[in-house]
Amino acid sequence: MDRPSYTDLPVAERMRLIRDAILSTPRGGDADDLPSVRSSAEQIDRLIDQLANSLAGARSIATVKEQPFTSGTPILGPLIVAVRSAWNWMSTKWWVRPMLAQQNGFNAEMTSALRNSLQVMRLTALALHRLTALAEAQQAEICQLRHEVANLQARTVGAETSTPSRAPQ
Repeated sequence: MDRPSYTDLPVAERMRLIRDAILSTPRGGDADDLPSVRSSAEQIDRLIDQLANSLAGARSIATVKEQPFTSGTPILGPLIVAVRSAWNWMSTKWWVRPMLAQQNGFNAEMTSALRNSLQVMRLTALALHRLTALAEAQQAEICQLRHEVANLQARTVGAETSTPSRAPQ
């Protein structure tokens, strides 16, 4: 026995099939999920701001510099500074300067990488905000469409009950 085609079914049966299909479809992204997404986006914004502040502080101290010797000792202070400076020139300056240059290069690369990462995070957060707004708009539209489907179903059921059935001829 052949199944009747969809178009051969009465309107009420078609509406029932459509309703069953809608109700059996998983409802991912319900409105209940949106506040948690919005809250996460706000938390991400706060963390990005904290990271930006930390990065600004790191940039200000990223360059390591040689510090001159000083002495607070009265009278002999200048002599102590001269002896220590001469000794530093002979013993450490030639191996400390290359390490300072290496450390400064590393610090510059890391602050640049962090700055780029921060920019990526900001763009990602912006995309998250836009997608959240889109999801909210789509959820509102889905609610409206469900309401319209319910109204159409009610009108269809009402129309079928008020229309007398015709006997097949």
